[in-house]
Amino acid sequence: MLAPNPASEATRLMLTLARASAVELTLHDAAGRTLGTRPLGRLDAGEHAIAIDLAGLASAGYALVASIDGAMMRVPIAIVR
Repeated sequence: MLAPNPASEATRLMLTLARASAVELTLHDAAGRTLGTRPLGRLDAGEHAIAIDLAGLASAGYALVASIDGAMMRVPIAIVR
């Protein structure tokens, strides 16, 4: 889950991991192009709030893809300025 969403300057991804897992975030634009990747490394089991800086991105729809031990979770993000 992302909060806030829609967002303007920043948002947070809330993750709950059942076990320690390797996590990587990738941001895609509406055309599917990769805009950036952020490897988070191995996170412990439990709840995590990951800050995501949205500065420099235009108002539009994006997708944040979280890879958790290779399993993909896609979360849409709306940016409004």
